[in-house]
Amino acid sequence: MQSSSSSSSSSSISSLFSLLAPAFLALAATGCTGFRLGELEDLSKQLTMEIRYRVPQAATFSRDLYIVAPPGFERTFPEAALPSRKFAIERMTTQEFRTTIRVHPPEGYETVGVPEPLVIHGKHLWYEGRVERAKDGSLVIRERYRVLTRVVPPQDYADYRAQATRIAAWTRLKLVFRRKGRAG
Repeated sequence: MQSSSSSSSSSSISSLFSLLAPAFLALAATGCTGFRLGELEDLSKQLTMEIRYRVPQAATFSRDLYIVAPPGFERTFPEAALPSRKFAIERMTTQEFRTTIRVHPPEGYETVGVPEPLVIHGKHLWYEGRVERAKDGSLVIRERYRVLTRVVPPQDYADYRAQATRIAAWTRLKLVFRRKGRAG
């Protein structure tokens, strides 16, 4: 692992790395090819983390189809499991995640199925997810997910739950590739 931070040994940085150590070990076991953690010393800057990994066994083969479900991409909303709520959902903070995943199909395969883009701009949740075809033949999954408020009052729960359900379903996406030269 390479670090571009200065040589200061802040206790907050060392405690962060000790918390992330199990994740680093798990990434190494899955084929981590690179890791970069952004600025930790300046709280006025957005914290960024970049992880590059190869997961050659992430696909399912079915006859001439190659189906990929990107590992670790699914978003879950356990707080939205109930049909209704009497009490507010409360979080410690708002959040924003920007995720980009590039999927390279195996040699001799072409893309035949990707999900339609999803756009949700709600009062409490904001989400944009799409799959783009890159010039090199790979697919690029892009998402931007934001939790806009700390508290979801019970009167907003139905809308929140509907939006959370759509986001969770979209992030369970499957990319479908077919061996070139084969008809459907």
